[in-house]
Amino acid sequence: MATNELVVTVGDVVEKLAGATIQHGDLNDRIYLMEMSSEASAKQVIHAIEELAQTNNYGKIFIKTPKSKQDAFLHSGYEIEASVPGFYRGLEDALFMVKYLDADRRELENPELVQEIIDVSQDKDTVEAQGLPVKHTLRELGVDDTKAMAQIYGQVFPTYPFPISDPVYLIKVMNDFVRSFGVFDEHNNLVSLAACEIDRKGLNVEMTDFATMPDFRGQGFAHELLHFMEEAMSKDGIKTAYTIARSRSFGMNITFSKAGYEFAGMLKNNTNISGSIQSMNVWYKHI
Repeated sequence: MATNELVVTVGDVVEKLAGATIQHGDLNDRIYLMEMSSEASAKQVIHAIEELAQTNNYGKIFIKTPKSKQDAFLHSGYEIEASVPGFYRGLEDALFMVKYLDADRRELENPELVQEIIDVSQDKDTVEAQGLPVKHTLRELGVDDTKAMAQIYGQVFPTYPFPISDPVYLIKVMNDFVRSFGVFDEHNNLVSLAACEIDRKGLNVEMTDFATMPDFRGQGFAHELLHFMEEAMSKDGIKTAYTIARSRSFGMNITFSKAGYEFAGMLKNNTNISGSIQSMNVWYKHI
């Protein structure tokens, strides 16, 4: 099957295959079907990605698809791990579906802790934004900020599914589908940031790439960024916000629950982040 390479990431590649956009490689040891064109045949896509997975001996296939296209995947042995209502334009649900090619990949490490984090997070009451500390500011980031952004990402994340520690990559996505926001201290140093990965056609946004320098943690910057980003996305006509958070992070799961997000499911052993393959929790909110 002919492919057209789009973006080479650290260890993985993003490319077109059978009318679908996929990411695959050894870093995450998986294929991630990110989007199918409206003309793509689900059966042809399944055949192509499974052939690619066998060729490269990947452990997992992970897909995001409109609910209306689920039947072909269900009939091919895919399972639903998460579901976001009204994901596409506020009208159609999105399903996060998987097929495990390595049986060990479906086994959770420390499932009691993972479930405790979900339970603790869901028990939290919704909290409004409290404001930043004195002399701190929050604004949208631009091309001139990408060097500082990359430095923070490189310090915070030993590994990440996309090369966010590369300023060239940050500029590329910033010029395409990403808006980033950051908190600055009293000396105008960037100390915390996050990004909005926007699907303008589907009117949804992934709230992602949250990172805070160690000396500035515990001050609620992620919560403030999330609130600010939601307002910006709502003004931009976006209807649904979601995140894919590390399942073993109390902080990030609690942040989204306290901001009014609903738990949508867990993606087992899905993403290489912070030095290992980790399970990820999906949270969503209509904004």
